[in-house]
Amino acid sequence: MRLAAPSVIALSLLLAACGESEAPPAASLDFQKQLQTQLIKAKPDEVIEIPAGTWQLDRSLSLKVSGVTLRGAGMDQTILNFKGQKSGAEGLLVNASDFTIEDLALEDTKGDALKVVGGQNIIIRRVRTEWTNGPAAENGAYGIYPVQTENVLIDGVVAIAASDAGIYVGQSRNVVVRNSRAERNVAGIEIENTSVPTFTTTSPPATPAAFWYSTCPTCRSQDTPHASTATRSRATTTGTSVTRARRSPVCRRALGY
Repeated sequence: MRLAAPSVIALSLLLAACGESEAPPAASLDFQKQLQTQLIKAKPDEVIEIPAGTWQLDRSLSLKVSGVTLRGAGMDQTILNFKGQKSGAEGLLVNASDFTIEDLALEDTKGDALKVVGGQNIIIRRVRTEWTNGPAAENGAYGIYPVQTENVLIDGVVAIAASDAGIYVGQSRNVVVRNSRAERNVAGIEIENTSVPTFTTTSPPATPAAFWYSTCPTCRSQDTPHASTATRSRATTTGTSVTRARRSPVCRRALGY
């Protein structure tokens, strides 16, 4: 495979980090325009590097070119903050294959933080999604959200304070979720209508994991959503192990949901 040299976003201005004012911070317009231009004009096998800093954006980013890597300097060093978002339903929307995103954070998006639709060979690694105001109904529904995808690795991510699931995978195939954690979401990890999933992840005490199946592993029914014992644990304990939960599935109806 051809390897292109990393493309680093050049900044002509020194942009200040987010202050502590209650009003949404002003968007880093030059940075935002340049980053979106990079995403539009990207070539296959290109690496787009985002430098450390807290960058304010007021609209969604999108990528439709396959074979691109988006890389920051670390999930606590490169932060894309959408607190003042005025347009767009997501923070970053990806409609592409052979996509890698790593070492950055998406904060305070109006809707889902990272949504990947219809791609193959997707790697989401060391990415943090967070709503910094804490749990709230107005937060975006999902932190990490691949849907209609195939061959997906979600590794070392952190998802905090989504109004639904921190990590949600839907209508996908061959998905691995590992070394990740979900905190203060309504549901930690939600998998729906997905075949051949592999879980080697433990949610922390604050947010137990929830696993949903299109076909109940116990009664084989398909007429209503079903869940594993991770959902039972959500109602009775403070945490659960993903691998342990998968070994003892029970009907969702038996849980009273």
